[in-house]
Order: sequence, then structure tokens, then C-alpha cells
Amino acid sequence: MHDPHVHHWKVVKHILFYLAGTIDHGLMLHPNSSSSIIAFSDVDWGANIDDRKSTTGYCVYLGSNLISWSTHK
Repeated sequence: MHDPHVHHWKVVKHILFYLAGTIDHGLMLHPNSSSSIIAFSDVDWGANIDDRKSTTGYCVYLGSNLISWSTHK
């Protein structure tokens, strides 16, 4: 932050263009009396008979609001 170079400004510009293009994307957070964090995960170890690859996934809730999720094969 004290000595930014041209590369740093290019990255900042890239991030700002990305944010401008995704301004209507987001998560809907609804008011909730609970602020607990709940996470679920699952895995299927190599059960796909075609390629024998595993499938994993997780989701994280803040109260009743889904705040993060991911799946991978």
C-alpha cells in the first residue's frame, strides 16, 4: 500500500471491472434471531463406476441463510 506498482493498479482495475459486472449477483440474507453457524459436508469416495473419482461438497449456513457452498469431483 505504501509503494504500489503498475501491476498492482492493473489488478485493482480488474477487480473493479469484475465487481461492476456482477453488481446484481449476491446472497439474500433474511433477518433471523439465530446467529449460529451450521455446516454440512458429504463425500462419495470413488463410487462413480465410469471414472472412479470422488465427489465432495459442503454448505455453510448463518442462521437460516446459506452463505457458502462448494462441490468438487
